[in-house]
Amino acid sequence: MNCIRFLYQFLPFLLIAIGGCSAPATRFDEDALRLGLERGDVRGLKFDHAVFYNRHWPPGTMDYVNVYIEGDGTPYTGRWQVSADPTPRRPLMLQLAANDPQPSVLLGRPCYHGHASDPECAPRHWTEERYSEAVVASMAAALATLLRDAPAAKTRLVGHSGGGTLAVLMAGRVSPETVVTLAANLSVRAWVEHHRFSSLHGSLDPVMAAPLGPGVKQFHFAGGRDKVVPPALIQSFTAPRQLRLRVVDHFDHFCCWEGGWPKLRSIIVEEGG
Repeated sequence: MNCIRFLYQFLPFLLIAIGGCSAPATRFDEDALRLGLERGDVRGLKFDHAVFYNRHWPPGTMDYVNVYIEGDGTPYTGRWQVSADPTPRRPLMLQLAANDPQPSVLLGRPCYHGHASDPECAPRHWTEERYSEAVVASMAAALATLLRDAPAAKTRLVGHSGGGTLAVLMAGRVSPETVVTLAANLSVRAWVEHHRFSSLHGSLDPVMAAPLGPGVKQFHFAGGRDKVVPPALIQSFTAPRQLRLRVVDHFDHFCCWEGGWPKLRSIIVEEGG
């Protein structure tokens, strides 16, 4: 009896400990549920992709559809130890999608959100080849499937960090009306050299891709205090294309995009994006 009483006494602490050790994909799903988003899965070309719809989905035929893409998450744990689950621990774009007043969806990256053990997946898909042709093509195909619900809707791609990298690489394939990047790694080679990182061999580089057509409106934002992707690295993408880079002085790589997003979104809408 004493053992049972002891177990019940410490059961809440045990449950907290178990919850703290849950996988990042599980925690992401729990956050999505708490924020009122509904999860689904969509097939791309090679991979399955998790998708998280906000409460305004499905869109009407004339709506703007906002498609959010998270950053790289956690490709590695420790020093060059490949992560078993790259799903973001700090789901910034999930928050933006949940609070968006328009129909919005977060499009998951290949092998994230519980798909790391899928037969098609290997660690290279979230490490060296995180922006590879296979990844970009599959995300573009998954997005095309999603947009069948609203073929006349206008599409706005919004990506943070490596999600912005993918948004730009996808844009040439899915023809969105607008591309928005927040603290995005838009020159992979320059970013690798800056951090003395591995080569990301097999990844595509936005700075080497053909410029997007004039019909695609682009809004690129950088954090003035960002040491992960300093504004100068983004300028190596925007300057040759004569695109404006908007630097928000007091922002860094994660702070304070969530709180500042309503104002940034207003700027985008006011300027026709």
